Amino acid sequence: MASNSNAGSGAGGGEQSAVQMLNVVRVIPPNDDPKWPLWRYVQKVAKTGRGQGGNAKIICRLCNRDISGSYSRVKSHLLKLGGGGVKPCPKVTIDVLIQLKGEQDRADASSNMPNNIPLPTDGNGRTRKRKASAIEECFDVDSRSKLDALIARMFYTAGLPFNLARNPWFRQAFMFAANGKLAGYVPPSYNKIRTSLLVQEKTHVERMLQPIKSTWSSKGVSIVSDGWSDPQRRHLLNFMAITEDGPMFLRAVNTVGDTKSKEYIFEKLAETIDFIGAENVVQVVTDNASNCRGAGLMVEQKYPHIF
Repeated sequence: MASNSNAGSGAGGGEQSAVQMLNVVRVIPPNDDPKWPLWRYVQKVAKTGRGQGGNAKIICRLCNRDISGSYSRVKSHLLKLGGGGVKPCPKVTIDVLIQLKGEQDRADASSNMPNNIPLPTDGNGRTRKRKASAIEECFDVDSRSKLDALIARMFYTAGLPFNLARNPWFRQAFMFAANGKLAGYVPPSYNKIRTSLLVQEKTHVERMLQPIKSTWSSKGVSIVSDGWSDPQRRHLLNFMAITEDGPMFLRAVNTVGDTKSKEYIFEKLAETIDFIGAENVVQVVTDNASNCRGAGLMVEQKYPHIF
């Protein structure tokens, strides 16, 4: 936790500050379209155009300035394009502009990418395809090869890590689809994965953890806390509950922009203790940094039975 505290307070790089700022203000709308990423940095208040037009009253999440118009004005405002009938956002620094322009450029490149590029298994049409053998027809080798090529292209075009191919759920999904009678099946949409299916999975995990939670009052709980950084280099404060039945992740607090003082850490520890129930907590374990030691003393003062 000490190393993360020092890193958080000393982070002065313009690029990192810009990434952190955008992570804080970014809100993914329910009807998010990857082709228009800058909608994530404004709030649509109300439609102003008639019919199904795209004009709306918009509030910039960075500077809180009102904008009236469509996505083109949002681009002009955030990317400081000029000539769009709207003033540029005063909160967009050079580093923030680079990040926003990168998002828009990637979206433009993705939308302009041709989607009819033939697969390697399709051939180039110049050579006559030999007749498949009886064994190849029995195992439908051509269809298997085409599916392999489609999966590979999904990895390449989306920039997915190759380690995903080792994910057991990735493999089980395709095996289940291949072995089941699912003619006409279409994979879940972007919105379904991030809404209803996410809620369903979270509810399922909570249900599976309930037997462990039910033992907290009889067996006691140790709270373990430490600092980490996620792939976006945001500084996080993690909390886990440890019992003889095993560890359980509780939550991660985004500490970007906050000073990791002993008072701050104590506040987050106290919230976690109250969530579990102070009567169920036996001890709190952190590292030996001075701010963590100070927070530990404050915990002992408020909860004398916790060490």
